[in-house]
Amino acid sequence: MPKHTNAIGPCLLCEDKLLQAHPLVVEWFITKVKPLHQDAHISCTWRGKQEQELAFLNGASQLHWPLSDHNKMDDQGNPCALALDLFELDYNGIARWSWKFFKTIADEANLSEFKVKWGGAWKTLGDAAHYAIDLNSPKT
Repeated sequence: MPKHTNAIGPCLLCEDKLLQAHPLVVEWFITKVKPLHQDAHISCTWRGKQEQELAFLNGASQLHWPLSDHNKMDDQGNPCALALDLFELDYNGIARWSWKFFKTIADEANLSEFKVKWGGAWKTLGDAAHYAIDLNSPKT
């Protein structure tokens, strides 16, 4: 099974996950996150009904299907997630979920032209790995 990699060039697993994301999510990740954080990788973009309900049952989401930004679809019913979850891949190939790493990306997002909602700012769930594009913002 393929693995995430920090090799020069795009990570094929991340590229695959981006196929189910909204174009603005893709643009933000490719132009703002990845150039500054080669070790940033995507664990999740779009979640189907079964995956979303499991995330709800496990406490990873407070929303049922289809209310999460991970569940959005385009006008033709194709996956078009407004959110992605990240992780950091260290030089040994070990996945890390560092608050500092996620906060740095959130701070950088606040300085960009993209309006990004960061899950680490939520008081109830505190999902630091979660970032979502806000389509209702004048920044986007």
